[in-house]
Amino acid sequence: MKSFFLKLVVLRLAVSVMIGAALYCVAGREIGPPISASFDRYGQTLASMLTRPAAEAFAAGNIASIQAALDDAARRPGVAWAFVSRGKGEIVAQTVLPADAVREAGTRQYAMFSEPVPGGDGGAVHVALKRARLEETIRKAQLQTLGWVTVLLLAANLFLLLLTRRVAVPLWALTRAAKDLAVLTTDPNAKPPVLPVRSHDEIGVLTATFNQMAEDLCSHQRNLARIVEERTAELSQTNRVLAAEIAVRSRAESSLSKYNRALRVITRCQEAVVLASSETEMMQFICDVLVQDGNYRMVWIGNPDVGDSRRVRPVAQAGDSEDYLRNIEVRWDNSALGHGPAGHALRTGEIALAPDIEREEALAPWREHALRQGFRSMVSLPLWTEGAVIGVLCLYAAEAAAFAPEEVTLLEQLAGSLAHGILALRARASHRQLVTELREAKEAAEKASRAKSDFLANMSHEIRTPMNSILGMTRLLLDTPMPPTDREYLELVRGSAESLLAVINDILDFSKIEAGRLELTPVDFAFSRQMEDTAAAIAPSAHRKGLELICELDPEVPEWLHGDPLRLHQILTNLLSNAIKFTEAGEVHLSAGISRQDEESVTLHLRVRDTGIGVPADKHELIFEKFSQADGSTTRKYGGTGLGLTICSRLVQMHGGRIWVESSEGEGSTFHVLLPYGRTKEMAGSTREAGLALPFGPVLVVDDNATSLAALGRALEALRLFADLAPSAGEAVALMADAARAGRPYGVVIADADLPGIEQVSGPAGAPTPQVLLVSPGKPESGAEHLASQPQPALVRKPVRQRDLREALAIAAGNALQPRQPRMDCRIESPATGSLRILVAEDNRVNQTLTRALLARMGHSAVVVSNGREVLEALEKSCFDLVLMDVQMPEMDGIETTNAVRAREAETGSHIPIIALTAHALREDELRCLAAGMDDYVSKPIDPGRLAAAIHAQAGRTLDP
Repeated sequence: MKSFFLKLVVLRLAVSVMIGAALYCVAGREIGPPISASFDRYGQTLASMLTRPAAEAFAAGNIASIQAALDDAARRPGVAWAFVSRGKGEIVAQTVLPADAVREAGTRQYAMFSEPVPGGDGGAVHVALKRARLEETIRKAQLQTLGWVTVLLLAANLFLLLLTRRVAVPLWALTRAAKDLAVLTTDPNAKPPVLPVRSHDEIGVLTATFNQMAEDLCSHQRNLARIVEERTAELSQTNRVLAAEIAVRSRAESSLSKYNRALRVITRCQEAVVLASSETEMMQFICDVLVQDGNYRMVWIGNPDVGDSRRVRPVAQAGDSEDYLRNIEVRWDNSALGHGPAGHALRTGEIALAPDIEREEALAPWREHALRQGFRSMVSLPLWTEGAVIGVLCLYAAEAAAFAPEEVTLLEQLAGSLAHGILALRARASHRQLVTELREAKEAAEKASRAKSDFLANMSHEIRTPMNSILGMTRLLLDTPMPPTDREYLELVRGSAESLLAVINDILDFSKIEAGRLELTPVDFAFSRQMEDTAAAIAPSAHRKGLELICELDPEVPEWLHGDPLRLHQILTNLLSNAIKFTEAGEVHLSAGISRQDEESVTLHLRVRDTGIGVPADKHELIFEKFSQADGSTTRKYGGTGLGLTICSRLVQMHGGRIWVESSEGEGSTFHVLLPYGRTKEMAGSTREAGLALPFGPVLVVDDNATSLAALGRALEALRLFADLAPSAGEAVALMADAARAGRPYGVVIADADLPGIEQVSGPAGAPTPQVLLVSPGKPESGAEHLASQPQPALVRKPVRQRDLREALAIAAGNALQPRQPRMDCRIESPATGSLRILVAEDNRVNQTLTRALLARMGHSAVVVSNGREVLEALEKSCFDLVLMDVQMPEMDGIETTNAVRAREAETGSHIPIIALTAHALREDELRCLAAGMDDYVSKPIDPGRLAAAIHAQAGRTLDP
């Protein structure tokens, strides 16, 4: 059913039928019950009407009257039969009863109504009505109702038909117009249909909208047709371009595939360039990879012969190359391609490409052979490095035009990497050879260094042995009475021997530094004591030249530091000795201050200033080089090895410090040293000792040296003492007189004993002022003879040390029981432990005599033997308190002897002190002696004080209960 109007009609009829059925059902339910109720009332009324005559008949005993009432009732409409019963069901009157009347009463065919007879003896009236009448009545009522419903539905359908037609006609028109419009859209030139607008309701609006939509649709159709035409033209053009691009991309993908394959191959080859251990291995690996992974038919690498043959010699090859290379000869001396691209690449350094060997007529000498091998294209690439061609890389393919430009570019990069790899391997081989030669040279140098060290050690031993005799005997003679001339000669001998010993020590120290055997041994030490003792030890040589040696310490410098005091002593000794040697007149000033500091460390700034000859500006760096001096000529005035400053520089570098000089020729020099030290726990946060409390007024200082005078003033200021400074005796006398008149005389006068006019410096009559005299080492102590009427002065040896100055001031103030007199010469004192019996092992006759004499001066008795076997025999035969053991002896040296002694003691449980007394002066020699079981070590030339201290220390351990 395609018509919308027919659909509406069918829908309307279906709705009407359903409505009619619904109305009929509703009417049936509403009509049936009232008719049934009326039917029941009718039957019940008939039965009630018969009960009265029946009651009267029963009362009168006239049964016939009951029959008449029953017959009358049976004639009523719808009555089927009636009867009256009494008692136990006895029928006393009845109408015509069917045989099964009683049984059918109350069934679907009959409806029976019963009423009891009042006043009777159980009698009842029974009336049966026909149900067919009831049903007929109901059916008539229903048919009547259905007729009315049908009439109403027909009227309603007629009305709806008219209404639907008014709506459907425009819709039919819209439908036809839509169909026409659908046909028209296929024709871009068709005009749209226009429908009349008959109303202003929804249908009218829909029609107007349809007209506008049709117009727009046709307009859009025309635009769309134009756009489609344009797009079709563009698409055709795009398809043509795309087809061309697809063709190009297909070729590019093919090239890219080859490029990627070549890239992977080249990557592996470049790895071989890096990892290969030999040139041949690298070349062969590259050939194998190019053939296996690069799909090349053949690859070979050749090197050019530079002789007369001018041939290309294959070094590595892979693929179908064996027969080919055996049957051809490649040369590189031709002017054209000649024997092939390989020769051309070697000769010109350019890439030679043969895209189609079959068409390369110029390559006739080898073209036919190449074609028989299955080669259709090839490329030869020169191996460039450092501006020269060192080889050629040749690749062959089974198809023509197999080498794309991108692939050739990659192969060119590979050739470059290969050339660099060859150069690197050659350099590596050369480097390995150089390393081998350097290792051999290093071993030879180490062997030479060991030989040099052994030579220096032996030389030191051989020199120190006679030096021990010379210095020892000279010291012994100087302690005996002799004429002044003889003493002068002996002093010259001792000075020369000490100078020679200094040269030997410098050479040994430098040799240890050069061999890397000199090490720092940091300990906690008193810096001021170390610095002042070093200056005091070097002072005699300065005062023998008439120089003023001044030692000044900044009060802010910590008292205790952590470092190597021995190397500090060595640095200061070399700098002071150097300053004294090159200074003829004036002074040498040693000072120490702080450069920088923190909680953990402090960097000291040491200065050694002199008034000597100075150093030219162009020699400031040279003087720190080994065996160098500012004046290096053979006629130079000042001697020495030139190692002192070199040793200082190396030691300062070992400390992590810095050394430099400020000087001008003829104007003196100032050597600066920066040395870092650690702080010690004992002095963290503290610097100098507390001030000195003296029971007197200010102090007067008299000295004609301005530097020494200023340094003494600062030293007293550090002790919190007020001091007046006088540069001459006359000015000192004037200051003393002024002080006396002012009623505040000086409590102490500190004066240089060598000051001109020192005898003028004295206190007021009857009240002499305490004196502190500054004396020079090595000079007679007669500078105070003019003070015979004065209290005995306290003497302080120059350079002035802080502790000596404090002690002297205390003595001058009466705070000490006895005045302290400095010993101007070294004397050997007897030990507090008494005389010892000492066994001396020494093979040198002179040293035997010297050692026996030194021990006798100390109050000990000595037994001398010449070797280790005699030591063991002597220890078996007699008892000794101590052994002085030489190391280098015949038959059995000191190390073997000590081992034998300690082995015997391990069995007996005893122990005898053994002190090494040897000319082996290196640190490792000392350690070797101590490791062998010796208790102490004293090097030659023997320092009597050092030997006495060692003997006392070991004797004290032996005698300690």
